[in-house]
Amino acid sequence: MGGRFTGSRSQGLKPKGWGCLATAQFQRSFLLNPLPLGNPHRRSSHQVSTQPSTQKPNLPDVISRRYHSHGLTSVHSGFRTISASNYHAHHSPKVRNHGESPKIGAVLKNFKGDTLRVLTDSAHSYVVLPKLDVEDYVWEGFSIQLTCIFHQPVQWIYKGDGAPLVKTETHRFAPDVFNASTFLFGAKVIFTHTNYKQTGQYSCQSIHEPSTLTSLFVFVPGKRIFVRDDKEGSLHSNSTDESLSTLIIHGDALSKRIKLPCSVSSPNVSVQLYKEGKLVEQSGKRIFYRPENGFEIFRETFNNPWGRYECVEEQSQQRLIIQVELPKYALPVSSLKDPEKNKISTYSENSFGHSVKHVHLKFHYDKRRNALACCAFDGQGKRLSQYPVLKYASCDSVSECKILQKRLEQTNCSVKRVCESKRMKQHCVGYELSEFDDQGLMECSVGDEAREFFQFSKIGDTVITDFSELPPTDEILEIVTEDSSTPGKTTFTCIANSFFFSHGLKWGFQNDSEDLLISDEKHPAKISIEFSPDEASKVYCFAPVWNSGEWRNVSVLHPQSF
Repeated sequence: MGGRFTGSRSQGLKPKGWGCLATAQFQRSFLLNPLPLGNPHRRSSHQVSTQPSTQKPNLPDVISRRYHSHGLTSVHSGFRTISASNYHAHHSPKVRNHGESPKIGAVLKNFKGDTLRVLTDSAHSYVVLPKLDVEDYVWEGFSIQLTCIFHQPVQWIYKGDGAPLVKTETHRFAPDVFNASTFLFGAKVIFTHTNYKQTGQYSCQSIHEPSTLTSLFVFVPGKRIFVRDDKEGSLHSNSTDESLSTLIIHGDALSKRIKLPCSVSSPNVSVQLYKEGKLVEQSGKRIFYRPENGFEIFRETFNNPWGRYECVEEQSQQRLIIQVELPKYALPVSSLKDPEKNKISTYSENSFGHSVKHVHLKFHYDKRRNALACCAFDGQGKRLSQYPVLKYASCDSVSECKILQKRLEQTNCSVKRVCESKRMKQHCVGYELSEFDDQGLMECSVGDEAREFFQFSKIGDTVITDFSELPPTDEILEIVTEDSSTPGKTTFTCIANSFFFSHGLKWGFQNDSEDLLISDEKHPAKISIEFSPDEASKVYCFAPVWNSGEWRNVSVLHPQSF
């Protein structure tokens, strides 16, 4: 699904899922064009004076620099000053050393962001996370974080049998906003609690060079041993087969191997394999097991490799039942969405070559109902009599939504609020958006024939579904002002859409001499700032684009300076 649907925009609202960060707390890159310091959306040859500023807002004391057209000089603490002639665009720096990879680690942190314990670093291939309850996060502020730092924009990706529910953040550290060679890019996976479904391989990947990555397998022990186990009944050794969930998988007709996803949440367990109720002796047979992946069996091992398998953990006797069926062919005719029609086509055929079906999924925004709708069509363009299934989950960024896909795939509609869609006319289903703002991930499917995920971000009456390009700046970044409790001052808050920007926003200030001062806090914690018109007549917010080295900016005049 791609596109942007716009109506009149609500003003002064603080949307959920948007980063409201001033100074250097969160960084998301902006495109810095050679702009004047007046209107940030129009090119100009206007030059700004490089004379020292005589006024400055009342900001915390931090290291800062003033920029001149002929170099750098140290100035008063708190700001960096730049003239318009130095206001250049910057793109993502290249990897400095061939073969260099992102540096990763796992740490336990408190609510202040202090590291309490280092769990692992890049020198290790796996880590076992300690138990963390929701109460530990809510009341004590503890969290477990996977961290990553690199010279290019990075993101965390997930691969495994689990269905993790985690938060992600991207950061940019920019000691010199106007010098891309000083940038460092960071990414985090944040565990606010631990659950066995979070087990899997997490990789910090360069966005521009996907083959450049560093991986860490994360074991998350819990009540259940098998990561794909979804039923409470499997916790008990005396459970009947009816109380156990059966995982159905289809063999690959082109592969000589069958993979049984019996991956476990702890590396220190022993797993046995049964086929049709009989223990499979692994000695001398082409059967391999890894805690991260489960069993891998060569099809020639059995005369009939299809059927019922059971993975049993020896000590607890927890079981995972897997039914391996004949290959089911589901070949995509087109996996690319029509940018104008938002359409997906799939071709499905069962293992016997019958029941050929073409399914097309089409998404659109129904402004009258304020709903995102999914409709299904057959190969002749006729609407199917079968309603699609539409699932929803909240997420706050592109990378977070990607990780969340695994959770939607494994979540059924019995889970509260997952399938709160409504049937619409002509066999479409729709998810009604909130009145002011909304964002998240949706999965639309028709049986096993078609499945598609799409992300969306709604701010006011603007619905964004295409995140491949940056929308106009005023749709994703704004400064909101309000009267301060301090006489003569105004409070400014910068709001950036977290689908497009990283943590690391920075304030810029301009006074009558037209110098631009850039704030540079070492330990940013403010989301808003207040000052009087005597301290600065105009304020800028610089935000770093999450997947590049670019910046965007917006500015407003001090309301008391008119």
